[in-house]
Formats: sequence, C-alpha cells, structure tokens
Amino acid sequence: MKVKFSIAAIVAAMVIWLGNDYFFSHATEINHSPQNIKVVVTKVMAQNVPIQVKTIGTLSAKKAIDISPEIEGKIESILFQYGTKVKKGDLLYQLDSQLFQAQYSTARSELHLSKLTYERNLKLMEKNIISKQSLDDAESKYNNKKYVLEELQIKLNKMAIKAPFSGVIGASQIDAGQYVDSGEALVKLFDNTSLIVKFSIPEQYFSQAAIDNKLIIYSDSLPEKQFSGKVSYIAPNVDTNSRTMTVWAEIKNTDSILSPGLFVQVELVLGIKNDALFVPQTSLIPTIEGNDVFIIENGKAYKRSVEIAQMIGNTAEIVKGINVGDSVVTLGQEKLANGRNVELVSL
Repeated sequence: MKVKFSIAAIVAAMVIWLGNDYFFSHATEINHSPQNIKVVVTKVMAQNVPIQVKTIGTLSAKKAIDISPEIEGKIESILFQYGTKVKKGDLLYQLDSQLFQAQYSTARSELHLSKLTYERNLKLMEKNIISKQSLDDAESKYNNKKYVLEELQIKLNKMAIKAPFSGVIGASQIDAGQYVDSGEALVKLFDNTSLIVKFSIPEQYFSQAAIDNKLIIYSDSLPEKQFSGKVSYIAPNVDTNSRTMTVWAEIKNTDSILSPGLFVQVELVLGIKNDALFVPQTSLIPTIEGNDVFIIENGKAYKRSVEIAQMIGNTAEIVKGINVGDSVVTLGQEKLANGRNVELVSL
C-alpha cells in the first residue's frame, strides 16, 4: 500500500507540475502578445511660409550728435533739463557775451559815423569840393565798419548754442560758469523718432538680402510689443572672420518707446518659401544624430530621421525625411518601436 501511495503521489505531482508549466507558458504568451499602442497623428501638409533669419541687433539713433560751441567762452547758463525733448532752434546754452556786446555797441556807433561821413563826402564830391580819392577812402572805411559789425553779430549768434534738430537731450558734460573751448563736446542730442538696428546675417543669405526687406524686432524690456522696419543698408562685403555681412534697418519709433543702445531680437524676412513641410514640435524625438519622427503606414509605426530647417512657433519645418500626406505621430510615440501596431485616437 505504501508503494502504491508513493507512485500515486509522484504521478499527481507530475500532473500538477505539467499543468502549471502549461498555464504559465501560455500566460507568458498572452502577456507578451503584441498590443496596439494608442497614438495621435497629424497629416503633413505643404505651406507657403516666409524665409526668416533670426538674430540679435543693437539700436542706435539715426541722428545723434555732440552739441559743441563754435566759439570759446564761459558758460553763462544752461537752459534745458536732461532727458527731455527739445525742438529745433531751442536755446540750450548761453555763453557769456558781455565783451562781444560791448564791442558790438562800439562797432555799431562807428558804423553810424562812417556812414554819415561817406554820405557827406558823396554830396561834396557831387559839388567837386573833395577829390575822388577822399570819397573812396570814406566808402572803404564805411564798408569795413559794416564787415566788423557783421562779424561781431555772427560771434554773438554763436554765443547762443541752439538745438540743430528736434530730439531728446542728454546730460550736460559741463556746468554753468565753466570755460569751454571751440569744438568741445557739451551734451548729446538724439533724434529717437527713427532708429537704426544694426545686425549681421550669415553669408548664405547674401543673394536673398535686399534693400526694403521687411523685419520685426522685439526687446526684452518691452516683451508685449513688436516694431516693424525695412532694410536700409547692406554691407557690400562679407566679413572674412565671422562669414557674416552687416545689415542696417530703419525702425519707426514715433513715441520714443525704444532707446539707442538696446539689444533687440531681429526677425528678417527674406522672401516666401513655397510648399514647405511642417510638423508639430511635439512629434520630434531628439537623438544624438538629430531628430526622428514616427510615421504610420498600414496600421504600423515606422521611425524616420528628419532634417529641420527652422522652428516657427510650435512647428518645425522639415526638409528631409517626410512627404506630403504622411501621418506623423504627435502623441504616444514614447511607447513605439519600429513595426509596432498602433491604434489611432483623437483628442
């Protein structure tokens, strides 16, 4: 009986072991059977888009000069507040003109006397009382006095230093009572109603860059605003070190919101590119070599390497790796592998 029991126990154990082995092997097959991965896709479409170059530029005033005296002298008064707007012809500085005023008064009196002498000699000459030489001498003296007075008037005018154009005045570099030389820089004057943005673009765009190309600029100090302009100058040569060329563009700044010296972001439009292919940035899978996307064909996912030309907003322009009409995965690609079955779903 003991032997029979042992044999029966062994047989039962083998049946249980075989049953478990069969169950677990099939369970493994069930658990590892391919399942459809749910993904969201979008169709690749061709679009006409602007050809853009993005770079950094610096603003400068279209008109900016150092105000300097044309004549030396002592600053008598300063007649502006720094940082304020001034109009063309506004008096900015007054030099001490007492000496020239005195000389002018004397010269005016002498001119009056020389004029009377000349007019009297002219009448005497008509009566042949004096010689022609005496009349000529009186006329010469009269003309010389006129020249002296005119010269003093010019000097007096130069003692009043005025704004040559309307703009924003900077901070004075000198104080009242200080002696200044002719040509010495006193203060800067800027016309901020029109600015120049200066920037560089790669040499590959040399043939596309043109006068009047449109652009927009942004400033970190005014993130909610953008300003438009047109290219006004393109350097005739390419810098041999940086392989770039210098471009200037004029920016309207009627409200004087922008200031010279600011760094700005520049988006230069060089033309229109027809039939460009775009995909959402969410479809891109970064790799060491570049970027990949998954394309869905006949219910299966296939990975493709793509080449990106530019980013515009939340999209990427693709110049290699996809075609018009391809279904590109935009959500769910993290679970995909080449040849994996997929199920298309909508958000």
